Amino acid sequence: INATNNVLQNITKSGFSSGTYYWNVTCADLAGNRNTSVTWNFTIMAPDLVITSANIQFNESSPEEGKNITVYANIYNTGGSPAYNVTVQFWRGDPDSGGTQINGNKTISALTNGNNITLNITYATIINENNIFVVADPPTATNGTIVEENESNNKANTSFSVGLYQVYAGNTTGLID
Repeated sequence: INATNNVLQNITKSGFSSGTYYWNVTCADLAGNRNTSVTWNFTIMAPDLVITSANIQFNESSPEEGKNITVYANIYNTGGSPAYNVTVQFWRGDPDSGGTQINGNKTISALTNGNNITLNITYATIINENNIFVVADPPTATNGTIVEENESNNKANTSFSVGLYQVYAGNTTGLID
């Protein structure tokens, strides 16, 4: 950079990923004088994708067997920078213990820091406990593909139960088991 005495120079640099960066300024003149400033640093915080049990909701409070319900998951980015191409998965049962994925992967193209987005899927209920897991940036066992401030808040679950019911029609007598 060619600079003139007492003339302010602004340099803009972009494209930084999360991390700590160090900088200083070295000046030299035509007479061979040279000096370097103090070294300064700044930190760009990583994104932090968050899902909690409270952020998983169902459109039915008492669903029946085999009925389709909608599962909603609100994914937050509480970190210091945006997250891009975030994969989100919905599971029946814990994905780390043999759960079954529901309706494939969902992708959030961009989730800026301080914001959230709600995703949803359709799920056919089963009799008994329906334990629904949501995972942001899977797989959690290897911390996914996005470097985050906190990797331990990317999986949550909420459950609901579907009872067994029986309908008898006609003239019934005797013991019904």
